[in-house]
Amino acid sequence: MRVNLLFPDRDLLLFKRKGSCQVDVVNDLELQTVIAAMSRGDELIEEVARSVLLERKTSIDVILFRQGVLKDAMAAPEMFRNIYDIATEAGQAERKVFGGLYARTPSARLFRSVRVLKVYLELLRKLKIAILKADNSLASVGMSVFVNTVSENLGEPYLRQVEEQLSYLSFPDGMLLGAKLARHNRAMEYRLLHENDGKMRWWSRVSPQGNKQTFRIAPRDESGARILAEIQDEGVAEIAEATLSSAQHIKGFFASLAREMAFYVGCINLFDSIDSLEAPICWPKPLQAGGGVLRFSGLWATVLALNTREPTVTNDLDTDGVFRTVITGANSGGKSTWLKSVGIALLMMQAGMFVVADSFAASIFDGLYTHFSRGEEQNLAGGRLDEELSRLNNIVHEIASESILLMNESFSSTNEQEGSAVAEEVVSAFADAHLRCFVVTHMYQLASSLHALGLKSDCFLIAERKADASRTFRLCPGFPQPTSFSYDLYRQIGGFNTVQTS
Repeated sequence: MRVNLLFPDRDLLLFKRKGSCQVDVVNDLELQTVIAAMSRGDELIEEVARSVLLERKTSIDVILFRQGVLKDAMAAPEMFRNIYDIATEAGQAERKVFGGLYARTPSARLFRSVRVLKVYLELLRKLKIAILKADNSLASVGMSVFVNTVSENLGEPYLRQVEEQLSYLSFPDGMLLGAKLARHNRAMEYRLLHENDGKMRWWSRVSPQGNKQTFRIAPRDESGARILAEIQDEGVAEIAEATLSSAQHIKGFFASLAREMAFYVGCINLFDSIDSLEAPICWPKPLQAGGGVLRFSGLWATVLALNTREPTVTNDLDTDGVFRTVITGANSGGKSTWLKSVGIALLMMQAGMFVVADSFAASIFDGLYTHFSRGEEQNLAGGRLDEELSRLNNIVHEIASESILLMNESFSSTNEQEGSAVAEEVVSAFADAHLRCFVVTHMYQLASSLHALGLKSDCFLIAERKADASRTFRLCPGFPQPTSFSYDLYRQIGGFNTVQTS
């Protein structure tokens, strides 16, 4: 059986790659806050959530497929949690069965595999009951196919037959072996026989009172016991391998089910955290890659909301055919928070999740990368500019066309003239390569130089500042200005009463 709840045609494969670019995305966007809200301390959910959110490329069909399953999950959260619990319980079943380190002989492997399969059999029955309780409330293609798969493959007659076979393989009445006779009446090709194979044993026909052709091995006859054990191992070798293979197959099914259910349970957990803040959620509309589309209304700063447990200022945007967005404006005006909220929303959309907004639509992309400024670090081998260029080099070696790069105060570690020159070359090269860039900068020389190009594929946003120097934390279309109004912050700290506008 296949699960196929994250992809319509294959199971989820967790990537183990934890390169510097992925680490930077998690740290820069504070993605761990979202992952922690999803996992609630569950290591498997954390691993799956991180893997799916950082997935490089996903098709529109897969995104919509996941949205459908997630809608079912949010409509029946207890059923999904129950299925996840059953799958994770199965993951622990094999560890609880004694004999894992000692199952080296065919007899030992058979004995252990039968015990494991008995545990799996009960869990399969529990899984079937949990799924059938959903009745016809599941509307997604993914869940409908999964329910049909379970129902067709786990019918009660089949489960009873499996139970009978496992009962026989426990050999409560002993083991019946058959063999061929070779030269000098030596036995060969020992094999396991089923006592109900339709053939009456010859001694039962000769002597109705029972088997009299019996011999017993003396308790201290180690050689005889060893020979008997070897005969038994040869006789059960084939069925032992088949039973072990069956146990491994069911183990793999439950492991896959646990991984894929972990994602949806994590989304349910996140929704519960967001819903308690009375935040809006929407089902984002993924659009074809390469269109440069980003439209949203009422977008929340998801990480900020999860950290403060309070509603956040919302933002709107409507761009089409835009591949470079430059954000400037007042200090502490919400530029970095806006950039993080957009990055988080894009990752959630591409993962097939809901987005915390009134509406959201965007072109899909091939990987999201971040290049944020860093504070002083004592263990730097070179200067801060060297460190920034090194991180950029890592991105260049991994980034592909139709990717997204979020830059926050990049190259601010040097003077404005040099920083602007480097940054302009970088963002221009990325634009030529058809990459989408979001650039938050205080460097007026950079912003004004890009604005002077007058490209239709560029968009310029500015952090809103009122006449009384207060910040609204909203971003709106605007031209770059030669000031970031840092004096506003100085006045707040120093307690000055005069209002400066430049």
